[in-house]
Amino acid sequence: MCRSSSQTFSVQLHFINSLLHLYLCIPDPGLCRFENPRSSFRFAAAAKSFWKPEMALEWVVLGYAAAAEAIMLLLLTLPGIDRLRKGLIPVTQNLLKPFLAVIPFCLFLLMDIYWKYETRPACEGQSCTPTEHFRHQKSNMKSQRNALLIAAALVFYWLLYSITHLVLRLDQLHQRIEKMRNHQE
Repeated sequence: MCRSSSQTFSVQLHFINSLLHLYLCIPDPGLCRFENPRSSFRFAAAAKSFWKPEMALEWVVLGYAAAAEAIMLLLLTLPGIDRLRKGLIPVTQNLLKPFLAVIPFCLFLLMDIYWKYETRPACEGQSCTPTEHFRHQKSNMKSQRNALLIAAALVFYWLLYSITHLVLRLDQLHQRIEKMRNHQE
């Protein structure tokens, strides 16, 4: 039997997907079925959307800003890269003012999380279906992830600000020491 390349690729993707579900112990959304065909369709659709990593644009932007702050922080604090650090200090200094926008952005997103928490419907006991309970748990996990992202972005900004100013002060003190040594000779 001869298969086209697209059919072979589709079979390979299906095989890889099955292996991932088995290896990572992730339930396959296609296997999540109930007795009622309507509820099984809704539950399978909810399960598929749960396993897809979805983030809104504002959270992606905040994640990239936190990652950029972390990388700059790492490069400023690694020992043995003095030449790179001397070039990175002015760049970091110039980026501190634009990165200051992270603070009000984080406060806005924190208010968004709080508003969503206060206005979401309660799902307690037997009053909700498995799909609604699943959606409620998914919302809780996303809110916790987003709160951690906000905290990381704020802490990274504070550390970057502090360490940049400490490195600048250290460089100024080294220059003063060199001047004093030159004047004594």
